[in-house]
Amino acid sequence: MRTKSLLVAILTLAAFAPAPAAAQLEREPGPFVTVLGGGISVPLGDAADVLPLGGGLQLGFGWYLSPAFAARLEYQYSGWSIGEEEIGVEGIDGLYSAHTLDLDASYDFFREQLFGLYAIGGPSLVYRRATLSETTGQVTLLPFCQPTFLLCVPQAAPATEEVASASDWNFGFNVGGGARFRLDPAIEIFAEARYRYAFGDTVRDAQGRERDTDTAWLPIFAGLRIRGF
Repeated sequence: MRTKSLLVAILTLAAFAPAPAAAQLEREPGPFVTVLGGGISVPLGDAADVLPLGGGLQLGFGWYLSPAFAARLEYQYSGWSIGEEEIGVEGIDGLYSAHTLDLDASYDFFREQLFGLYAIGGPSLVYRRATLSETTGQVTLLPFCQPTFLLCVPQAAPATEEVASASDWNFGFNVGGGARFRLDPAIEIFAEARYRYAFGDTVRDAQGRERDTDTAWLPIFAGLRIRGF
């Protein structure tokens, strides 16, 4: 009888022993984090005069060095359609895009709460490209200079299918913050805004003046943060 009672007690303890360990794993899902998001990209400064509202996406991978502090490697894309109104030449449209690779640090306030705020920022490597294309087949491009598009065409030229294009690699930075809400220990939804600035080279206009091609924009994105491993 005593042996039977002891066996029942051991089986009962074995059944309930994993529960605290599982609960602990739920509270601490692991240091790795994957970030997926997208939204709108708002041009700022001089770019706001020639670019419409754009859109973009982001993909990032990070590591929580502490419950609140994380390092993240992230790719972001922002793109803008360029129309006749922005270019100022009838029959010409195009696309302007910015691809950024960031090494960011983030700090999560109120980490233990379901709802929290965070700050994020860091240096960026930026690839920008602008392409102008004709749409009618009967366009002559007038002398044209728009540093935001990285382009200056000093003399009138007949348009081909691709009128002009330019691209560059340069450095920049980003800084911003956001809010997040924890759906479960491993999954959070977030919304954030970041000020982005890309340094650029200079271009020379028809009058021989040098114009800088620096660009600023504000991505406002929402998405998921997934913790694991």
